[in-house]
Amino acid sequence: MILKSGSVCALWCVVLAALPLFAQSSGSITGTVLDDSGAMVSGAVVSVSDPTTGFQRSTTSNSDGNYLIAGLGAATYDVTITAPGFKKFEAKRVILRVGEKLRVDTKLVIGKVVKGEAWNSWGFIGSEMELLHGEK
Repeated sequence: MILKSGSVCALWCVVLAALPLFAQSSGSITGTVLDDSGAMVSGAVVSVSDPTTGFQRSTTSNSDGNYLIAGLGAATYDVTITAPGFKKFEAKRVILRVGEKLRVDTKLVIGKVVKGEAWNSWGFIGSEMELLHGEK
């Protein structure tokens, strides 16, 4: 019984000692979403995706316009930020290295609502699309 308890204790020590290694291997993408006047945009949907693996994770910006997507592996990501009334922001091929905390800040451009259909990864979201002023 003592040997069994010692083995379990040793196993837990190995597991706990390895946790910092996992924490160091993951990175995060963080940033602030503003409009073109510099005002904070809360509730913007921020998505990161790795097109080579199909991995995707999303979050929303808080009341200060800040967001954080943590626990990401080292990879090349596409970052997409959307909010009602604004044109979609995309940053392609953003390289996140091991343990890095990468910032992707943006100023969203106000969009114009025109007739059309909008779809996202969950399906149909409305009968209007946002485009830049002047686009037809």
